[in-house]
Parts: sequence; C-alpha cells; structure tokens
Amino acid sequence: MLSAVVLGLAQGIQHSFEPDHLAALSTLVGDRRGAWRCAQLGAIWGVGHTSTLCLVGACVLAVDAGLPDSADHVFKLAVGVFLVALGIRSMLPPRRPQASRAIRTPVQAMLVGMLHGLAGSSGLIALAVAALPTFAARIVYIAVFGLGSIGGMAGVSALAGIGFGAVRDDVFALVRVPLGIVTAAIGVQSIATGWAGL
Repeated sequence: MLSAVVLGLAQGIQHSFEPDHLAALSTLVGDRRGAWRCAQLGAIWGVGHTSTLCLVGACVLAVDAGLPDSADHVFKLAVGVFLVALGIRSMLPPRRPQASRAIRTPVQAMLVGMLHGLAGSSGLIALAVAALPTFAARIVYIAVFGLGSIGGMAGVSALAGIGFGAVRDDVFALVRVPLGIVTAAIGVQSIATGWAGL
C-alpha cells in the first residue's frame, strides 16, 4: 500500500507538467490575478481532473475491465478541439479594455480539469493494473495520483501567476499571442493523435 501512495503522489505531481496541462494553465492565469488566486484555480482544475479519474477508474476496476482504445482516442480528440478553441480565444483581443480571455470562474476551471481527466483515464488505469496487485492498492494509487496533480497544478499556477504579474501590460499583450499559438498547436497535435487511433 505504501508503494501505491509513493508512486501515485510522485507521478501525479509529474503529470501536472504535461504539455496539454500547461497549455490549460495558460488560460487559468491569463488575467494575472496573483499567486493565491491562480493557485486556487489550478487546484480546482486538479479537483475536476481527479474526480473524473477516480470515478472512471473505480468503475472500470470494479468490473475488472479496461476502457476500449477508441474511448481514449475520442477523449484525446475532444481535449484537442477544446485546446484549439482556448488558444484561438486567448489570442483574440478582449471586447472591453479591462476584459479578459482567461478562464474566470471555478466552474470553468473544474470543467477543463474534468475533460483532461477523461483523456488520461485509460492510461492511468492500465498503469495501476500493471504495477499494483490488489483492487484497494489500485484505488489508493489513483486517488493519491489525483492529489499529486492537484498540488502540482496549484503550485505551477501560483508560480505562473507571480511571473505574469511582474510583466508590464504592453509586454503581456505581446506574450498572450504566442501562448495562444502554442496552446492551439498542442490541441492540433492531440486531435491528430486521437484521430489517427480511431
């Protein structure tokens, strides 16, 4: 059981640094509300991510089955479309001078996290089954993995909030477009990966 906790926590923190998650992060901190606010939204994203991982993982492990490969590809396709939309949205100038294209509410952050959780569920379940011998250890692993991703995303979001908060408004306006391009490019890659597997 200890191995499940250690493995889950370490890999959960590492998981928060994956490119599609960092792309989502750029939309979380796009209005630079400071470290604490950004950390809150990052943690809420992690809660959404963890909730779908735990729900799907518990259901699949309970019936001793695996998700079909097609489901994973569909989820990746959906995440890709969503990231492309977020990237394009973040590049558009706000309608009002003080408006923001960032994800503004906890509900929005939660939904983004839930979608990412679906896309990563099949690989995580397969890893839990391969690495751990019992149902209880597998569930603990998935839950602790989720806690690690919550902490990792909150920490990365806080650091990004500090960094973006120190940037002048005119410089930040220039940075916003490259961030949107990178986010959209990662989305296109996810779409291509998902489509190729269907």
